Amino acid sequence: MTYKILRIIPQKRKERVNLIFENNEVLGISIFLLDKFNLQENTVLTANQLIKIVKKDLFQRGKDKALKFLSFRPRSINEIKSRLKEYFFKILAAEQKEKKNFLKKLDLDFANQTIEKIIIWLEKQRLVDDLVFSCWWIDQRKRFKAASKKQIVWELRKKGIGRELIEKAFLNSHFSELENAKELIRRRLKKSISKLEINKLKKKLWQWLSAKGFSYQTIKQAIDEELNFE
Repeated sequence: MTYKILRIIPQKRKERVNLIFENNEVLGISIFLLDKFNLQENTVLTANQLIKIVKKDLFQRGKDKALKFLSFRPRSINEIKSRLKEYFFKILAAEQKEKKNFLKKLDLDFANQTIEKIIIWLEKQRLVDDLVFSCWWIDQRKRFKAASKKQIVWELRKKGIGRELIEKAFLNSHFSELENAKELIRRRLKKSISKLEINKLKKKLWQWLSAKGFSYQTIKQAIDEELNFE
């Protein structure tokens, strides 16, 4: 089967165009690919040529999506994969709904293969690295939102980081759970809780830190040091 391009119409997004085929099917691609494949009105493409163009376009779109996702903050590889799976699922579902013949061969297996290629490209560009990300996450928890090691491990595990890599990140970050606990106490004492009678204050702090995953020994030492208990 062949596909003849009847018209090329610019999209609202300046970097993309719509290819209108003689069977009234429409395909949106980037201007970059339009130039790369020298596509013009009356160009005739085979099904395989069209699938190749579609795959390259989806790879570029996925790469752009990943870069935008990374522009807000560092991400774990698993976070990027999850976001891209969502993105490709929506694209393929919408295209399949339109019953476009040149997309019938594309499925979630193709999407997963494309995602892996994007991750490899990001790694080569040094834009993703789970160890670097884990160290950054731990540092953020030290500087802006102090937390126990248990809490941070749970957060990183949710983001797809393995335990061995997490432990390596803690070593690289010179993490101190005691200092985090003391920082939380200092912040808490700035609030109305500081007006409580000393035993009630100690109990409140103990319950609060325990709920955040701090160990018995860490809580005891942090409270003793911050409240100057002998």
